[in-house]
Amino acid sequence: MRLLRTKTLEFEDFLDSQLPVYAILSHRWGEHEVSYKEMRGFQKEHLAATNEERYKAAEASGLGMAKIKNFCQKASSNGFDWGWIDTCCIDKRSSAELSESINAMFKWYARSSVCYIYLSDFEFPVHEQELGSEHDIQAWYHRIWPTMSPNFKASAWFTRGWTLQELLAPKTSQISFLDGNWTLIGHLSDLLDDVSAATGIAKMFLTEMGFRNQQRQAGVSIARIMSWASRRNTSREEDVAYCLLGLFNVHMPLLYGEGAANAFHRLQVEIMKESDDESLFAWTSNREFSGLLAPSPACFANSENILASRYAGIRPPYSMTNKGLALSLSYLEPRAPTPVATETTDIPRTKMPSWSQAEVESSQSAQRPIPPDEQTKVFSWADVKDIVETNRLDLIRRKPSERIVYKAWCKDIIAAYGSITAYMCAERLHWTPSPLPADVEATSGPVFNYRDPTPFADPRDFRILRNDWPYGSFGPEITHLIVWCKPRIATDPEKGLVTPEAKRSIDAFVDRTFVQRLGVEGPDADGKVLWFKNWGALQSVRGLEHIHVLVRDVPEAIIEEWS
Repeated sequence: MRLLRTKTLEFEDFLDSQLPVYAILSHRWGEHEVSYKEMRGFQKEHLAATNEERYKAAEASGLGMAKIKNFCQKASSNGFDWGWIDTCCIDKRSSAELSESINAMFKWYARSSVCYIYLSDFEFPVHEQELGSEHDIQAWYHRIWPTMSPNFKASAWFTRGWTLQELLAPKTSQISFLDGNWTLIGHLSDLLDDVSAATGIAKMFLTEMGFRNQQRQAGVSIARIMSWASRRNTSREEDVAYCLLGLFNVHMPLLYGEGAANAFHRLQVEIMKESDDESLFAWTSNREFSGLLAPSPACFANSENILASRYAGIRPPYSMTNKGLALSLSYLEPRAPTPVATETTDIPRTKMPSWSQAEVESSQSAQRPIPPDEQTKVFSWADVKDIVETNRLDLIRRKPSERIVYKAWCKDIIAAYGSITAYMCAERLHWTPSPLPADVEATSGPVFNYRDPTPFADPRDFRILRNDWPYGSFGPEITHLIVWCKPRIATDPEKGLVTPEAKRSIDAFVDRTFVQRLGVEGPDADGKVLWFKNWGALQSVRGLEHIHVLVRDVPEAIIEEWS
């Protein structure tokens, strides 16, 4: 791997086993990018110059060289001695080096210690000089960001093919977004909602767990990954396939000139050699094509919710023959005039499209019928209000397909983290539990150091998040938030209900945080805001204290302000 020394703008080659810590740049190519040959010429021309003189010369040498200088300067100011940028660190005159680099690029981004995502077409207002305290900055951010978010999501960076792997390869904590002036916009962890909206990638695949771990643990389907690439474009037509190599962990030689369709066909053949996932064939098109393999990633535009297929036994292998793709599929005759989906892999393939949002659990082969989602009652605000007031919380539930997917997700998260609680602490709340005292049993979940023992009294002791797995039984006008809390909420030991004192404390918190923000009061408050604390038996994450807050017809900007 060829790296650029950030202080001197000089190259040095490293073996993979000897790589130093380095920063990496993700950006859109412009018209005046600097090639490896041009960079070598610049280095020779300024061989005797000081570091400062090289920086000044680079700044004056055009937009492409200025980009390299600004990247190196940013990395150096953050303590990185080495950096990598795809414009000049690859000698594209060598087809062998270009092929090797493209096949290794996902790995290079994954190994970087920081990835700067440079949005040249977005400008973020400078505010550091105006605002002194962290509180001032946060207040300013919440006030100004809703007006800037649309421009951020409209950046052309989100439309390029190569930037998909550059977003997914590094860990969340290693990604920083910079504007056209190289000003920090925020870290990926701060911008998850916006990035998810701009890319169509669910937030769970953008978390600190990392895409590759998610892919391995959660079984991200081929069709879903293809859907993320379906609306992206590349300058060279073959790159629509080549830019996806790392995402599927496959390798193949580059043949520029073969055309996009041939390149994408070869990619799918390589994927089949590594995966049994039949979602590769779950694509659609309004044009006539022959064969099971798609001609373009664009054919997967509607495949976001297709899940990876799983098998209890060994999948019969695919093979490419001189007549095309050969594969074997199981087929069962329908058992009844109106078949119902069951939790088993023995589902006729003709029924799979309508079942695409449900995880099919091969281990549960008892043919337990799953009612269709349409049978789940969707509650209006008046319904939910009545359920909360009468404490019939067991009526609030997810749709059948949502429950199956959620159970599958829980299984994978537990395999990776040990428990849902550990995942929430590490990835969503970023809270570190305190060691338990010797006389306390570890039966009630983790213990945290908090500022105030009264729940929700100190903002540093709680965090408001959207429900990652909202209930499909709520109407579309209802937004489901969860407020996670470090101190424990007092409950009646016999009935499990919140004590009167704790209820007054929660009421006061909900009023000042949600009700007052919406400008409603008195009898009108419960027309916009409701809260409840689930029974212990109904809680998915019993080890962490939390309450549920439901709000009705609240603008997205205010939801983002809270969460």
